[in-house]
Amino acid sequence: MNCKSSIVNRQLWWRVSFLLVLCIHCFVVKSDAQIENVPVNNQVYEFLNRMGVKRILLMYSNTMIPISRKEVAEFLIKVDR
Repeated sequence: MNCKSSIVNRQLWWRVSFLLVLCIHCFVVKSDAQIENVPVNNQVYEFLNRMGVKRILLMYSNTMIPISRKEVAEFLIKVDR
């Protein structure tokens, strides 16, 4: 009987250890994926606004400021097309 409880304890220990490592990993990955916004005083907003006024960027509005670097890049790619 003692051998069975030892095996059960060992399995429980491995499961708890695995869940702990998984939780720590998820926390580290989530905290590393922070979004960096383009500063409000950056000139790219003036350019994007002009492209919005010219109807080149239909989905852009000054009320969206600040936006992420990724979103700015996507807008600039649309302008380049």
